[in-house]
Amino acid sequence: MKEKQFKVILISLIIACFLVLIGATYFFQPPFVSISELNKNQEKYLGKTITISGTIKEIETKQKIVFITLCQNTYCLPSVLFTPNNAQIETLQKHHITKQKIKFIGQYTLYEETPELIIYKIEEP
Repeated sequence: MKEKQFKVILISLIIACFLVLIGATYFFQPPFVSISELNKNQEKYLGKTITISGTIKEIETKQKIVFITLCQNTYCLPSVLFTPNNAQIETLQKHHITKQKIKFIGQYTLYEETPELIIYKIEEP
C-alpha cells in the first residue's frame, strides 16, 4: 500500500516539474536591452540571451548565413542568423527596405573580440 502511494506521489511530482519546465520555457521573455546599454555594460550581457530592437542598416547573405547590422540611433550591433528559412529572409528584407523596426532575440557574444548577436528568433513589433 505504501509503495503504491509512493509511486503515485513520485509520478505526480515528475509531472508537476515537467509542467513547470514547459511553462517557464514558453513564457520566458529575455530582458530587453538597448544597443547603447550593451556598449556601456558589455561584460554584464556577454553570453546571455537578450531581446533587442532597431532598424536594419545593412544585410548580406553568404552561404546560408545572414549578416545584419542592427542600429538604434547612432549605435549599431553586428548580428548573425544561421540557416534562415524563406519567411525569415523575407521579413528581414522587408524591414530593411522599409526601415521599420524589428526585434531580435539571441545570444550576445564576442566573435574575434567583436560583440555580436547570434539571432535565435525574429519578431515584428
